[in-house]
Amino acid sequence: MYKAATEAELIARSKQRDGEAFAELIQRTRPYALRAARSILRDSEEVQDQLQAAYLSAWRQIGGFREDAKFSTWITTIVVNQSLMRLRKLRRTPLTASFEFEQDGEYRSFDVADGRPLPEAEMARQELIGIVRAEMQKVPPIFRRVLTLVDLHSTPVAEAASQLGISVAAAKSRLSRARNAIRARLEARNLAGVSL
Repeated sequence: MYKAATEAELIARSKQRDGEAFAELIQRTRPYALRAARSILRDSEEVQDQLQAAYLSAWRQIGGFREDAKFSTWITTIVVNQSLMRLRKLRRTPLTASFEFEQDGEYRSFDVADGRPLPEAEMARQELIGIVRAEMQKVPPIFRRVLTLVDLHSTPVAEAASQLGISVAAAKSRLSRARNAIRARLEARNLAGVSL
């Protein structure tokens, strides 16, 4: 019914909650969405599940779609976000291995969880620590000293103030300025809100 319709016509009909028009849009952009999901999730079942979740999300949000954008770009962005959320959830799930052994004529089994972070996550964490340390070196020494004591060595602010020969209020002020300086530098690198 909508094979000859333009993308703009299909979008307009979809915004009026026409499911067939939306299905045609999905059909036309499926190769892009599938490629995007496969590049993030290697498991074909996961890919199909996240595509369905992304399509449902797109259907719910179609009223907010801006006509100055391409639908293929919009739907691919939703698929990428959906797939990345799923990947994060999968990576937070600890890996387990099951073992079965015989003891006193009975078979017993137990699971061993691998609590170590994934190598990619640990590598990213180490890289981020290096960035933060490099940014700390750019903070003026008067502020960096209190930051190092409090944030790196877990020294209480009052004790850090005593070691530096300054008041607690001065230590708090310098610490705040140092943290704000580093936060600004990380924001400039699009690393705001990261956790180590």
